[in-house]
Amino acid sequence: MDETAATLHARRLVESLEADPPEPLQGACAKGALRSLLRSLRVMGVFYEHDHYDTIPNSPEALTEVEYLSEENLKHFVESEKESFGSSGKPRQKNSDFGSGFGVNGKRSPFEDYKPNVKNSPSTVNKPKSSSTNSDKSGGIFFVKSQKPASIEEKYSNSKNSISERTSENLTSLQNRNRASDEMDGNSLSPSSSSMSSTGQPPTSSISPSNPGNYLDRCGVIQNPLASPVLQALGYCSKRCSDTNLAEQYSKLMSSRKQPRTGWRRFLSDRTYAFLVCLVLWGNFLRMLRFPFVDHGISIPMLVIPSSWFLSTVINSTWLFICCTRPQNFLLFFQRWHVLYKDPVTRGLGLRGLIPVKHSRYILAVLWGMFGLNSVSCFVISVMDNSFSDSMNQGFYVTGSRSVVGIFITNVVLTFCTFAWLGPPALIVAFCRLITKLFAEFEEVFKLHVTAAGNKFPKHLRLLRECHLAMCDTVELLDRYISVASGLIFAVAICTACFLLYVLVNNSMDYTAMGIVVFWLVSSILLVAIIVHYQGSVNTAMHSVGSSLLTIQTSNANQDQLAQLQMFLAKINGSTMGFTAFGLITVTKDLILALLSLYITYAIILLQFQ
Repeated sequence: MDETAATLHARRLVESLEADPPEPLQGACAKGALRSLLRSLRVMGVFYEHDHYDTIPNSPEALTEVEYLSEENLKHFVESEKESFGSSGKPRQKNSDFGSGFGVNGKRSPFEDYKPNVKNSPSTVNKPKSSSTNSDKSGGIFFVKSQKPASIEEKYSNSKNSISERTSENLTSLQNRNRASDEMDGNSLSPSSSSMSSTGQPPTSSISPSNPGNYLDRCGVIQNPLASPVLQALGYCSKRCSDTNLAEQYSKLMSSRKQPRTGWRRFLSDRTYAFLVCLVLWGNFLRMLRFPFVDHGISIPMLVIPSSWFLSTVINSTWLFICCTRPQNFLLFFQRWHVLYKDPVTRGLGLRGLIPVKHSRYILAVLWGMFGLNSVSCFVISVMDNSFSDSMNQGFYVTGSRSVVGIFITNVVLTFCTFAWLGPPALIVAFCRLITKLFAEFEEVFKLHVTAAGNKFPKHLRLLRECHLAMCDTVELLDRYISVASGLIFAVAICTACFLLYVLVNNSMDYTAMGIVVFWLVSSILLVAIIVHYQGSVNTAMHSVGSSLLTIQTSNANQDQLAQLQMFLAKINGSTMGFTAFGLITVTKDLILALLSLYITYAIILLQFQ
């Protein structure tokens, strides 16, 4: 697809989104896109959801009501704001900050945020609407905050510190944004870039105060001392969130949940289930260590195949269990993506955070298909006699006997092994596909900005650069969690493939045993190739905007704009971005060719010295 076609595609994309904008609180909900896959992983005990992912209770008393400013609250807020601005001599004008949602000179600023207009709110039901642009005497108004985007480098690189400081800085940051918005004149986007309806009012949220937890649960956030400042930034400001004694409110919220009452019911939780599955997989692997010291009658190749497989399952399950145990891992990743795409600057640039739900379903279908195939293969090997698999079935038996009960227990354990072997790589692939889709959307929108500028310098290159930097920082955050897991998966699979190549060249075996060796050899190679392909696609997508950067016209650019362009080019052409293995090697698609060359060279050497 050439540049013109890509630009037209991006233009149609943005126009379609402006014609039918998504809900403002439903952009880039990464956990919502992976919900089906995560549910499947939970069923098999590979993944469990931390307390931060728990569902908010349905009890209205335990829910946080969305703040709907009354006229008295509005007057109090305006007076306090005027007093705070008295020293600067620039009291804020009402018409530019709240009312109908329009900023300076009657035009809506793309950096204005708003709280969701909740339908059927107790403050608004059965009350007529008011046409006043400043206040609604019937009981409430829209509250719109004009905000100039802070540096996204500072906003997202140290989110843990910013979360802890956000509560005390709410009013100060709001004042700074409004003071800065008065100084903004030529640095705002066109009104068409914001998610406004044709009537000039902010779009209506579908989240009702009776159950706001559904969406929060899908995105992996609840209102606790860690997440409440983030919820305030997302527009979930509430009376309870603004309380100073947040820990006390959090304890009341947790006590109102439908939690197990007894010790035994507390013990029977998702975490316990995942921990028991992890223990079973570890025990299944450790029992293989006794075979080198006993007379088992199993050939070395047929002993290495199940041992390497059980080692892979232990690595995958342990890594994912640790990631789920630490709340700052996946929770922080989901929050960062959501905060980025909820930001009005991001939405004003034309980015909406498209979610590849269809591709996630394909991944889930392939996962269950491979799960069924491998489970059937393990069942056939376990029920056949020793000659069928060259005694490899002796390494499968958990109880050590070939009785009916032993075969049943063995197949139950092998079922968990199969999903632990396939599930975490499928989750890595789903994450990579999600990130690739978001960077592809950024590239198309960036081309649209460059093309719309014509022979001039793009007006919002700085904002686009900071948005790209925030996306790259989020990928680096996720890489901290999966870098070690990817490296261990690569190491075990590559070593197993090399050993099986040696076995095929130097050992003679019957057709069934050879088929088992070939199947495991192909599986080891394909597992690495698939993960490398998708992680390499992330690397390509992160650098794809570089070609559009080279087409920017700089004839009318000033020194600051040229500096922004140079920093953007330095980021793109600098160190390679993307996922890594052990934090040492950046995974690119070239790695597939390198591994293929390794296997071919190794096979030729084996054949030469046979």
